[in-house]
Amino acid sequence: MRSIDAGVAEPGRNCWRLVRADRAAFLIDASSYFAVLGHALCRARHSIFIIGWDLHSRVRLGRRGARPDEPDESCELAALLADLARWRPRLRIRLLDWDYSMLMASEREARPWVALDQETPRQVCFRLDGRHPVGGSHHQKIVVIDDALAFVGGLDLTASRWDTPEHLAEDPRRVDPDGKPYAPFHDVQLAVDGEAAAALGVLARVRWERAAGRRALRFPMPRRRASDPWPPSLEPDFRDVPVAIARTEAAYLGRREVHEVERLYLDTIAAARRWIYVENQYLSSRAIGDALCERLAEPDGPEVVVVGPRECAGWLEETTMAPLRHRVVQRLREADRGDRFRLLYPRIPGEARVNVHSKLLIADDAVLRAGSANLSNRSMGLDTECDLQIEARGDAAASRGIARARARLLAEHLGVSVEQVETVLAETGSLIATIERLGGGERTLAPLDAEIPPWIEQLVPEEMLGDPERPIQVLRAIERWTPEELRDPHRRALRPVAAGVGLAVLLALAWQLPPLAASVQPAALRAWLADLAAMPFGGPVAVIGLFVATTLVAIPPAFPAAAIFLVFGGAKAVAYSAAGIAASAAVGYGLGRVLLRRPLQRLSGPRLAELRRKLTMPGVLALAALRLVPIAPFLVVNLLAGAARISFGGYMAGTLLGLAPLVAALALVDSIGRALEVSTLVSAALFGATIAALALFYALERRLAPRVRRRTSRADSESPPKAAGTA
Repeated sequence: MRSIDAGVAEPGRNCWRLVRADRAAFLIDASSYFAVLGHALCRARHSIFIIGWDLHSRVRLGRRGARPDEPDESCELAALLADLARWRPRLRIRLLDWDYSMLMASEREARPWVALDQETPRQVCFRLDGRHPVGGSHHQKIVVIDDALAFVGGLDLTASRWDTPEHLAEDPRRVDPDGKPYAPFHDVQLAVDGEAAAALGVLARVRWERAAGRRALRFPMPRRRASDPWPPSLEPDFRDVPVAIARTEAAYLGRREVHEVERLYLDTIAAARRWIYVENQYLSSRAIGDALCERLAEPDGPEVVVVGPRECAGWLEETTMAPLRHRVVQRLREADRGDRFRLLYPRIPGEARVNVHSKLLIADDAVLRAGSANLSNRSMGLDTECDLQIEARGDAAASRGIARARARLLAEHLGVSVEQVETVLAETGSLIATIERLGGGERTLAPLDAEIPPWIEQLVPEEMLGDPERPIQVLRAIERWTPEELRDPHRRALRPVAAGVGLAVLLALAWQLPPLAASVQPAALRAWLADLAAMPFGGPVAVIGLFVATTLVAIPPAFPAAAIFLVFGGAKAVAYSAAGIAASAAVGYGLGRVLLRRPLQRLSGPRLAELRRKLTMPGVLALAALRLVPIAPFLVVNLLAGAARISFGGYMAGTLLGLAPLVAALALVDSIGRALEVSTLVSAALFGATIAALALFYALERRLAPRVRRRTSRADSESPPKAAGTA
């Protein structure tokens, strides 16, 4: 292992490129980053690339005024980019946003492409990028200006990110675009220029070309004179320093997997001698946990200080990622033989809690790393990530810059001055002792126990679907089952024959419009079902028939199922919902088999037969995962399954298995509601069945995943090799 003073990054081993930055700056919190970025964008002359996990058209940035050389306070992102395009007709602006999972829909702008593409000049192009394995995401946060200045870190240009280093419990400026206040938010970003910015420009172009199907416009490197986009107000923290660029990419469509982020983390942790200071949103990665445990078990290993949020954001993360963090922390504490580990959270006056969102590691005074990668399993192998690592490599000025960055962070969290942190650290030689001496005030770093309720610990499996290290084998079967033309946005061969599927999608979208949406609200469906239940022959036949009719016009099955539980409740609602789902799936399958089989067969030829053969065993789990992760509307999946003529028995079994959590969740809600009124044996049984159904699903996934992996590997070995993409 190389000495940390000699540098850790090695291109081809743990990073993509090792390049130099003439200037680099460490930006703490979005108030600083957004102001600097707005001014930098106004200095662009040739190109702007903005790549994010989430982009919001109304996020406010610092900017220039009515003319490029006139100052102003702030402006919304869409308006600023539109002004820049009008001011400079030769400027090309490319925005790339993750084509997010529907699980994130409630947290995002409803139609960002309208404000960022359709309502902006032609030079501004916005695209959604979904070219990744099922279950993954594009998590990079990169801005590149003129190939001469780039920003990388944990901050997306989106809502609920802006905050100041003071992290006031109540700040009237800290509101989202709709005026709603949100909790204090902490994150960091790096700004680099020179070769580092040019390399990030290459990375941005590769991402754009993959997503948009066209080559990004290439521009010559702008000269340093009048076209330098670095804002004069931004004072560099580093000059002429080496910068490593590390990525995570999952294998997809012939591209090889890339695990530079994980490898560079492991090598840096192994090389540290005195201190490892970490700020991260999550702490669930098994590989990172193992590496830290090894260092803590050493008699003279480094101190390890981890700063994270006191609680995960939202109930979903609190019941999934929190148990995974608890397990890693428990192992770290068991390995800590020299009392050298601390898990802390920023405590501020009042009841508000700081959302620590940063992804940062500082090792000794030799390494400063920031980027998009969380210390989670999925950031190590599934999601698309990009981190930058500045290394001192014996440069005294760079070492002072890294130490200063750590002192600035600790001063912010402890509510003291940077000079106080530097003085106490020099006296004690211990990061932990410095924090404990300067802490204890109203604003401080407080111990985080990371304990969780025992019932959550028992319920959450070790192999968590929400935080996988690699693409889930069951979900890979979905990609094999889905024709390439449907998952590759560059292919348009299905246009002449997609009328049936397209109609289903349009119907699904139409039901989102207010007049139609009102008619499928649970209250309206409840009234219909109550009338049917009162008929002499209402009961099962009429209710199930209505269920089928609603799904055939692309209403999601959750709506009629919810209405059934509202009207009938109990075991009868479970039976009606399961029967309705089965009948709807069977009818849709039959229609697809009759109406779409021949057109798809003409286009795909023997490919559908090959896909059917490959899915003989994993088809049940593939369909279950597709129902559980609804990447396509219920009706669309039914039609395509029939057209592909996959096994009807496996299709039905997968459908019922995949939608069992929906029925179980509705039963849980219903049983809880009834239990609040009167405690009955039936309510208890329904609650137990809900837990059992979820446990059964996870048990089946874990038991059958190895068999799926063997089948998938055998299918891969029988297929002709594909050329690996380059990045």
